[in-house]
Parts: sequence; structure tokens; C-alpha cells
Amino acid sequence: MLFWWEGRTRRCMRVTVTLLTTIMFASAIDRARKETQSADRAEVVARVQAAVERAGVTKAEFAASIGTSASRLSTYPRTRPHQQPNPTGD
Repeated sequence: MLFWWEGRTRRCMRVTVTLLTTIMFASAIDRARKETQSADRAEVVARVQAAVERAGVTKAEFAASIGTSASRLSTYPRTRPHQQPNPTGD
């Protein structure tokens, strides 16, 4: 036979375990998302650098050819995930 507080304690423990599991999954998903975004940014940087080298032009010339400035182009690898570089430089 369960006392009334034992049933309540079990329900509280189930809720706590459910909340902790949710928090742990959310944390794991957030970490995976950040790692993926970082890898994506690194891939973009590598591709831009390769394109500049293949074109045989300076970074300033390359930037002008794609409609941006060299200084704006140089900010792309440093951009945080929640920031989107403004290609027009505004």
C-alpha cells in the first residue's frame, strides 16, 4: 500500500526525470547545431579562399567581382552564427 506522499513523490520524480531528459536533449541538439554551423563556416571560408586562388586575382579584385568589398569579404570567417554578413557592406 502506498501512502499519499509516496505517490506524489513518484509523480514528482517522473516529472523531474522528464524535464532533465528534455534539457539534456536540447543541450545536445544545440551543441550539434553549433558544431555544424562552425564546420559550415569553415567550409565556406575554404571555398572562398580556393576561388580567389583559382581566379588568380587579389582578394580586393575578387570581392569587387562578386559585388562586395575586400574588408567585408574578410569578415565572413569571423561572423558569428546568428550574424549574417551584409554583402553590400552597409
